[in-house]
Amino acid sequence: EQKAIKRDQSGTYRRENPEKMRGYSMTAAAKRLKRIPAWSETREIKEFYSNCPQGYEVDHIIPLQGKKVSGLHVLGNLQYLTIEENRAKSNRYEI
Repeated sequence: EQKAIKRDQSGTYRRENPEKMRGYSMTAAAKRLKRIPAWSETREIKEFYSNCPQGYEVDHIIPLQGKKVSGLHVLGNLQYLTIEENRAKSNRYEI
């Protein structure tokens, strides 16, 4: 019940404040772009995503926006995890 209320409130806020939501989205996109180095293997990364097995998701081993450490969007930082494993890992990386 609380989740439904919060979801409704969130949806209302998003509809009533589109300019703020656009700003949040643009800020997030800019942060993501900073995590892609010029030498990143773009073609290989696209292949990695397209070859993701059924029931799995592509996960960044070191999160792009972690609390203690942040990784890069490079092939060596990607892995396949089941949806359950990825949700359990969340945005964490054990140092």
